[in-house]
Amino acid sequence: MDFGITLVKNEDIDRKRWDSAVSQTPYCSLFGYSWYLDNVCSTWDALIAKDYRHIMPIPVFEGRHQQMQQYLLWLGIYGSEIPSNEETEAFFNSIPENYNGLYLNLNKLCNISNVENGLIHHEKVYQIDLLQPYKNRKFQMPASLNKIYTVDVRQCASFFLINNYKTESMLYFNLIKEVKQRGNCMIFALANTDKIILGCVVVFISQTEIYLTDISVNKNQKDYKTIKNELLDTIINYFSGKNFTLYIKTNKRGVYDSYDAETLELFDAVPYPHIYYIRNNISKLFNFFNIK
Repeated sequence: MDFGITLVKNEDIDRKRWDSAVSQTPYCSLFGYSWYLDNVCSTWDALIAKDYRHIMPIPVFEGRHQQMQQYLLWLGIYGSEIPSNEETEAFFNSIPENYNGLYLNLNKLCNISNVENGLIHHEKVYQIDLLQPYKNRKFQMPASLNKIYTVDVRQCASFFLINNYKTESMLYFNLIKEVKQRGNCMIFALANTDKIILGCVVVFISQTEIYLTDISVNKNQKDYKTIKNELLDTIINYFSGKNFTLYIKTNKRGVYDSYDAETLELFDAVPYPHIYYIRNNISKLFNFFNIK
């Protein structure tokens, strides 16, 4: 079936129609807007169905932009209607051969299990329903001397850089500055009584969904796990009783900048199956030998 999908280069994309299509998506629209993609990618092209009914960006990462790929959360197809499985597969199979190095974190419109020119990978992401009031939750951090501390975007970026956070600092600063100016970002920090920041966390907000995108802990602190838990508890306390769902990726190594599954389950988190589309030299090798 011909779904009328065509490749459109970045300079030929009608930004107004593009952003209109993204805004009509039932959920997860933040990461598909043209201004957001401009801040994350070296450049990006697109696959567009008839009259912008369905659209899908193809991000391109080069050089120092490589580390920014992690901020393309829930990418994929956008539009007011949920595409059929056949149309979804047609979109991904329409990605030209010369686009390589793709690792797309797919949104809920992309219910897909098979593609011809890449691999589909499933990974757990944990979600916390924040509609439940804070006082009714089974796990709350005990009261501590640490205080919530207001930091601006520049202080946040500097804190991450000082504490060995690996994100490219200027690109990241520009991204969170733009997202915060548009009202889609909040920064939470904890400080001791001397106003020394102990930990900092950034969340992006899209409609009824919140994404914990970054967390960093003062490298001089030995009790970094407690500080991380206090930061998560602060977010839950702030948004509890509101119609939001918080999404958090886990890190099995248990390093500073993420949470392990066992800790998240204490905070009433439950696993949510997430789908990724992978296009690289390894995926091409797997396809050549028909390995799934």
